[in-house]
Amino acid sequence: MSSGSIDKEYALSSVPLVARLSLAATVMLWASLTLDPSAPYLASWWGMSFPFATFIVGVLLANLILSIFSSLSGYIASRDGLTYALTAERVFGWGGVVVPSIWAGIVCVGWLAFSIGVVAEGITFMTGLPNLTYYILVI
Repeated sequence: MSSGSIDKEYALSSVPLVARLSLAATVMLWASLTLDPSAPYLASWWGMSFPFATFIVGVLLANLILSIFSSLSGYIASRDGLTYALTAERVFGWGGVVVPSIWAGIVCVGWLAFSIGVVAEGITFMTGLPNLTYYILVI
């Protein structure tokens, strides 16, 4: 990158304080990421698979672990102002950053595909359309 150009995405440097999102904007962004159409499907599946007490303990424990991990990640990110790519490079090195980056991409694409499949299955089932409709909706 030449010295005269501006890096608006901060891909190669930390994000300055004036360019960071406010706390309210960050909370709204992360809250919207949890709105997933496959969540009711998974909840009903897990609810039928375990006794009620085990299910509640599992959900609370998983949420506690996720909250701690997310809070620590958010604290580190706000303290350093580094992007995911820069943080991963700092942790894994220049060559090692490829592994977590590829893994993050695979997980994102896989979760999107799963969510699309759940929505397509729900539409096909609720409307009574033929099974071929599922494949048309997924594609």
